[in-house]
Amino acid sequence: GQANNLTGAVNLAADGGGNYTTVEIRNDSTGAGAIGGLGTAIGNLTLNYTAANIDLATGLNVSNNLTLSSNGSVTQTGNVSVDNVADITAANITLDNTTNNFTSLALNTSGANGDASIVDTGGLALGNVNLGAGNFTLDTTGGALTQAAGVALTSNVADISTGAGTVNLAGTANNFTTLNLSTTNTDASVVDTGGLALGT
Repeated sequence: GQANNLTGAVNLAADGGGNYTTVEIRNDSTGAGAIGGLGTAIGNLTLNYTAANIDLATGLNVSNNLTLSSNGSVTQTGNVSVDNVADITAANITLDNTTNNFTSLALNTSGANGDASIVDTGGLALGNVNLGAGNFTLDTTGGALTQAAGVALTSNVADISTGAGTVNLAGTANNFTTLNLSTTNTDASVVDTGGLALGT
């Protein structure tokens, strides 16, 4: 997208109070601040911050796809709701608002400690999650946690808590070092390709 150099906070406002169909922002400023004004429904949102963190300062409701890319961290203040695919790449990711609601989630971290921490209130389908040596913390309480066989979850420690929904992590290329799994459901199925230490 078009390169921009936006220093400080960015606040969007739809003319006439309408909704956004598609929003795409590339920001190359090292002084980029929080982005707000996104509480209005958005069809598709793409944010590419090449030199700074992405801080979602207000609630976010995306009716289709969310794509976030940052050379720093991705964090939030308000809740995030995404009806289709959320694809997030950053040095580390912390989206732990207790009212978040994702449908399908893919994550990639590149930092020396490329951890990702996610809270989700509904059922969740994991796409490719590549954290390398980073740790993965996931708390999803509202439904099943699933994964297609053709995708992979790669992390150091995976600390996963779910509610009453089934757990089926069937990715044939999954590779955890340690797995801590807590669920109130009696059924959990996990595939791992390497040596695995089971925690609590």
